[in-house]
Amino acid sequence: MSAYWYQACPKCHEQGRLVIKKDITYNQLFLCCDECMACWKNIKDLNNNKNIFYEFSIRSETAYASEEDIKNSEWNNDFKIYIK
Repeated sequence: MSAYWYQACPKCHEQGRLVIKKDITYNQLFLCCDECMACWKNIKDLNNNKNIFYEFSIRSETAYASEEDIKNSEWNNDFKIYIK
C-alpha cells in the first residue's frame, strides 16, 4: 500500500487515518478512513462534520491518490505523510 494521509479520523475517534484517495471515474480526490471507511469529499466538509459517505457506497473505481494527483490538485499543501 502506498498512500498519503491528512489526519486521524474524527468519526472513529482517531483509530484510523484519513487517506487521500481518488475516484478514477470522476477524477476527484477525497478523504477516506482506513479503519471505519468514512469519507469526505473535501477538507471543508470534514472540518464542518457534514456530507459524510462511506467507501462501500462508491460505485466507481477508486485508488490511492498519487503524489502527482495531489500536486495537481487544490490539496497540494494539505497532505501530511506518506504511508508505505
